[in-house]
Amino acid sequence: MIARSAPEILTQADVLWMEGRIPQARQACLRARMKFHKERDPTGEAQAVLLLGEMELAGGNVDAARTHFVEARTLLVRGGDSRHQGAVLLGLGKIAATARQYDESRTHYGAALAHYRGAGDVEGEAEALVGLAEADRALGRDDLGLDALARARRLYHDVGDGLGEAGALRALAMLHASNHRADQAHDALEEAVSLYEQVGDVLDQAGVQAELGTLLNGLGDVAGACEALRRAAVLYAEAGDLEGEADALMDLGAAEQATDPTNARRHFAHAAALFGTAGHVMLREAAEDAARAVRH
Repeated sequence: MIARSAPEILTQADVLWMEGRIPQARQACLRARMKFHKERDPTGEAQAVLLLGEMELAGGNVDAARTHFVEARTLLVRGGDSRHQGAVLLGLGKIAATARQYDESRTHYGAALAHYRGAGDVEGEAEALVGLAEADRALGRDDLGLDALARARRLYHDVGDGLGEAGALRALAMLHASNHRADQAHDALEEAVSLYEQVGDVLDQAGVQAELGTLLNGLGDVAGACEALRRAAVLYAEAGDLEGEADALMDLGAAEQATDPTNARRHFAHAAALFGTAGHVMLREAAEDAARAVRH
C-alpha cells in the first residue's frame, strides 16, 4: 500500500531508516516535510526535519544534523508539545556531546529532561538522563553520572523497556569500573547480559560478555575472563559479526597465552582468518604475528 498522507509518509520514512535504506528514507522524509508544509502543520514539519537530523547524526554528518535540529526547534516555536521540544533538545545535546562540548550538551539534556517530564514521556526522560550521565562523566562528575544512570535504569524498568534498561546498566558498569567498584560493575554487566538475552539481542549480549571478560581479566580471574570471552566469541559468530568474533578471540588468546599457549595460538590463528575474511589486512597480519610470537 502506497503511503498518501504526510503522517503515513513520515512513518514510512522511519521504517525505511530502520531497515537501513537510507536514501529512500531521506526521500520519504523530504516528501513528508513538503506535505506538512503545504498543510501548514509546523509540528508535523518539525517532526520530519527532526528525523532528517537524526539520520544525519547517525551518519556522522554533524553540521547537517545541527542545521536540521535548529530548524525543527524554530518550527516548534509555532506549535508542538513538550515531547517534540524534548526530542529536538535531545538531538542538540547529542551534537554537542559529539563535539565534546559537554557543558552545552548537559544544558540541552537538562532542558530535554524537563520537557519530557512535563509531557509524561518516561522513555524520553530516561534517554535524557543517560545523556546527562555521559556529560557528567566527561566533566568528571561521576557521582552525578551514577545517580542519573540509576534513575534512568529505574524508569526503563518501570515501563518494561529491557533494551533501555540493559543499556543503562552497561553504562553504570563502565562508571563503577572506572571508580574501582569492580563488584558493582560485575553485577551490572551480569544483569545487562540477562536482559539482552531476554529480548533476543545477541550482538549486545556478545559485547557485554566481552566487557565482562576484560573486567575479570583485570581482576586476575583468568578462568572467568576466558569463559566470558568464549561466550562472546560464540555469540558474535551467531550474529555474523566477524570482526567482533575476531576481537574476542584476540582477547581470549592474550588471556590464555601464559597458561595454555597451544589454545592461545589457535585463537590468534582463527582471529587472523576472520580478519582476513572481513578484509582487514593489517588486523589479520597483527593476529598472525601474535600467533607466531606464542612460545612453544
